[in-house]
Amino acid sequence: MLLFFSVVTDAREWRRLKTLFEVFSDTEENMFTNQTGIIDQSGLKYPQIFMRAKESAHIPFKVQTFLAKLPPSEHKTSSNPFSQEQTYSVVEKKYNEKFKSKQIKATFQAEDGTPIGILCINVEYISPIVDQTIRCINGENTLLKRVFRIPNPRRAVTTESLSTGFPEQVHQVFVRASDLNIVCEVRPVSVNQPCDMLIKAATHNAPTVNGFLVFMYADGFLHRPINVWQFQIHAVKRLDLSCIQYQTTTSTLLLRGTRSSRLVQCFGNAPDEVIISPSNAFSVAANGLHEVHMLVRPSRSGLRTYCVNAVDIENHQIIDTWMIRVDTRVPVISKQFAHTLSFGQSQPVSKRISYTNPYAVRKAFFFTSSHPELLQVQHSKIDFQANEKKFISFTLLPAFNVTPVTDII
Repeated sequence: MLLFFSVVTDAREWRRLKTLFEVFSDTEENMFTNQTGIIDQSGLKYPQIFMRAKESAHIPFKVQTFLAKLPPSEHKTSSNPFSQEQTYSVVEKKYNEKFKSKQIKATFQAEDGTPIGILCINVEYISPIVDQTIRCINGENTLLKRVFRIPNPRRAVTTESLSTGFPEQVHQVFVRASDLNIVCEVRPVSVNQPCDMLIKAATHNAPTVNGFLVFMYADGFLHRPINVWQFQIHAVKRLDLSCIQYQTTTSTLLLRGTRSSRLVQCFGNAPDEVIISPSNAFSVAANGLHEVHMLVRPSRSGLRTYCVNAVDIENHQIIDTWMIRVDTRVPVISKQFAHTLSFGQSQPVSKRISYTNPYAVRKAFFFTSSHPELLQVQHSKIDFQANEKKFISFTLLPAFNVTPVTDII
């Protein structure tokens, strides 16, 4: 729990707080001084105020806390994550559960260190209202870097432009994370530009969950948040593969059993590109190891991330998760064909090319396209005899929102 209790020495911040909480009193400029303040045994310097005899003054304090984590739920929940009882209880506790109260003492001392007054403050904590919850999956022991689009504040501020030097209206959002190890950054943008937030967080060994809150403010004093986002970062096992586009790469995943035997089935987020064997449910012995074979056939070049989940189909629980990071290269091009279509053409064009079986035995070949919205192959499977030559028919579909030159494999 991060707790900040301090004296408000800035007159601008004091006026801002009085406006927020409807406090009607005079504001004295330069009432505190930090240069000749009292220094305690630890070397900390406290603000000092000069008061005449029988004089009274309003000394503003502020208490601000940032939650390191949300409070755990005390009541028992079912092992089924889809049960309605668990969903309702979590929502109810999130807004009403309180933390243990804490007492803070503020001591007023004279210049010689004699205490002249003690102020006791009882602080009651309640969990904040979370506006949005975001869950991220990242590899274990790695750094997560994500950019999130956040809503712009209603009010704009005037600042000096870095490029022209003239005043301009910008949107400025101030962010603060509940965990000091989390890096949050938001840069000021123009009024008509979207506002983005950069999050950097380190993950630990799998399977762990790192949860934290991000508070967004419209003022630099961080008084009242306009949005509170909750982040849950799941550290999972990561597997890096190097593949070739439309070529199959095999790999093996090791699934470790739990304390009891389970009926497990594996699912992937891209079933057309990631094929898992066995595809049906299988039994995993307690504390045993089971090999799960995986076939990866990416359809696009570049970096792509796949996710494979091992799910207990009886209790609807995720047993293990793997993040597959695939670096796909373009295959070696054996032949190139150039076709020209008129811009704005609305009728499809049929073409065909010849292909010869290079093997001395009978083979069956499968054909596909990297851009099925532009090129469709008439037959996805063709049987060839030994060294037989056949024609492959395909259709070029009309497209209007494409680049002048498009490479299709």
